[in-house]
Amino acid sequence: MKKVHVVLATVIIILALSGYAHANWVIKIGDGVGPIKLGMKYDEVLKKLGRPGDVSKGEGFITITYFRYKIAFIVGAEGKIISIGVMSARYYTMSGIKVGRYLKFLTEELGQPNSETTTPDDSKQYIWNSGMGVVTTKKGLVKAIFIFKADSEVKMF
Repeated sequence: MKKVHVVLATVIIILALSGYAHANWVIKIGDGVGPIKLGMKYDEVLKKLGRPGDVSKGEGFITITYFRYKIAFIVGAEGKIISIGVMSARYYTMSGIKVGRYLKFLTEELGQPNSETTTPDDSKQYIWNSGMGVVTTKKGLVKAIFIFKADSEVKMF
């Protein structure tokens, strides 16, 4: 049940993001986004990005949102980043995966996803056990990307 709360919190926060993205940062699946790494203490993120736009407490986690950068972090009980979500084409993988691409491109790069669900707004959510998930429109256009450690408990957003 805890995973479901993390999933819903992440999806809701990411889909609500507005503003502009930080510098063009590379997404490293299962590792981090730009200088922000999974497992990094949240205090380090504050030093790099400054004050967040929103902080929401969940059951065993906190969601930190930077609206101006279109990026959000889920911070676990130990104060470390356990998931990063982006909603801007300025964040991309070296193979070209980014917001605005179609799911077909992702499956060509990553193979078929390990799971598929429908979000509360009828979008689709796809998860790859390698450490990445996406939310797409009904037509398959990626509108948010999430990364997490491949060996973590937080695989099913």
